[in-house]
Amino acid sequence: MSKKENREEFTNFPRFLYKYRKIDKFTEDIFSRNRLYLPSPLEFNDPFDCRIEMSFDATEREQKKRFKEILKDVRPESSRQERNALVKKLEKTGWIKNVINKAEAITAKMINGLRVLCLSAKNNDLLMWSHYAHNHEGFCLKFDVAKNPGVLGNSKPVIYSEKYPFPNFFKTPTEEITDMVLMTKAKEWKYEEEYRFIPKHYKQYKYWNFQESLVGIIFGCQIKKEAEDYLISLLEKYNHRVTIYHSIIGKQKFALDILPAMTIK
Repeated sequence: MSKKENREEFTNFPRFLYKYRKIDKFTEDIFSRNRLYLPSPLEFNDPFDCRIEMSFDATEREQKKRFKEILKDVRPESSRQERNALVKKLEKTGWIKNVINKAEAITAKMINGLRVLCLSAKNNDLLMWSHYAHNHEGFCLKFDVAKNPGVLGNSKPVIYSEKYPFPNFFKTPTEEITDMVLMTKAKEWKYEEEYRFIPKHYKQYKYWNFQESLVGIIFGCQIKKEAEDYLISLLEKYNHRVTIYHSIIGKQKFALDILPAMTIK
């Protein structure tokens, strides 16, 4: 499936995005500080995720052009003349040649240093409730995209593919490299309907502050009574005005029904 075909499946951007969670020592931090932790690719459960290989073949001219683009991203305040002068200086010292020789290792380090917010367009997936919400004993957070357009509205759907993409570090446009390396997963993960937000200035984004965009919480179909009471107490303690839903096992098919239970005001 091509990138275009994959994107067309998500033409209608979802009104809500979801985050499955288990109950652990970090649960209270979510509600007390209105935030979600953004993992680095090193923490992902898919060994192929964000580990796409790249080509580094390029002419000297193409190499210089890419380094100027990188400088523009990391030093947006600098002028074009300043960036050109810096590239010339780095070239004379042999720094650029050294970086090219170590490009693969440097790129891997950069990717692993990123932070990624991973969400889903689905709230009733049996496998995700099992994998990410402790066998349906956890919960799922519901976020309203319209209430946080800067992050949620700028998240992108993951591309699911049968083949590895193979971008060229120096020739492939930066945005395409981002999609190929950070937004491409094996087609086996397609059921997740995942959306990702990757902060440009990732060092400032170890957490995402969701603020008013949290509008609901869904309890797993196997959540224990004490866990349910604990979550409700956190919502009340930290003044979260949200709707609480229960996921109910379907009676005539392998499915979950998500039904509203109460609203905390």
